[in-house]
Amino acid sequence: MFDSAMGDEVYVTISLEAPQTIALILTHMIPERAPNILIQFPKEKRNIIAQRIATMETVNQNTVNTLLSKIQTSLQDRLNKTISSRRPQKSIHGSSALAKMLAHTDDDATEDILKSLENTDQVSKIREAMFAFEDIMLIDDTNIQKYILKLPSIQDNLATAIKGLDEEVKDKFFRNMPNRMKNRVEKERQSLGKVRASVVRKAQKLILDEIRVLIASEKVQIEKP
Repeated sequence: MFDSAMGDEVYVTISLEAPQTIALILTHMIPERAPNILIQFPKEKRNIIAQRIATMETVNQNTVNTLLSKIQTSLQDRLNKTISSRRPQKSIHGSSALAKMLAHTDDDATEDILKSLENTDQVSKIREAMFAFEDIMLIDDTNIQKYILKLPSIQDNLATAIKGLDEEVKDKFFRNMPNRMKNRVEKERQSLGKVRASVVRKAQKLILDEIRVLIASEKVQIEKP
């Protein structure tokens, strides 16, 4: 719901709602659209809304339907157009929802929001969810060559980690490798045969843990999509 409406119009319509209500509305928007609404709020209220999103879990279905219907009607009146609908969610993983929004938010606002959150474990989960293995595509080739390919986890786990990935992601690694390394990784990957998804995820996590350290230290930069 609200995905076809203009960001400014949505903001005007929901800006006077309570932070918890706004949080619920934003979680029902496409993640790429929600950040454009979130960053329009004054800093203090924006951070409160982010906190509400991060801690959101199960919500009452009737409450969701009533609330979204009310806001939808307001937007329809304001825009005089049909607003796209999305099925209300019974359960919301708050940390993941906020991570998806922050992935499309500028760095300064992202850091400010994360610093405002009260639960440090929650912040760690959000940071993890913000950078998935496929997001390695957002790291430029120079940093791949200079830092990523030299990580111990890459040396030990890359062949397993890229099993089943899109060719585009595999090529991101292979085109930046020396031929000797490329041949070794490809030979190892082919020799693995079928690999359980849990094993692939574990290998990817080991690599991501080291990449996140580089990102946190600002040695490696990622480009926002």
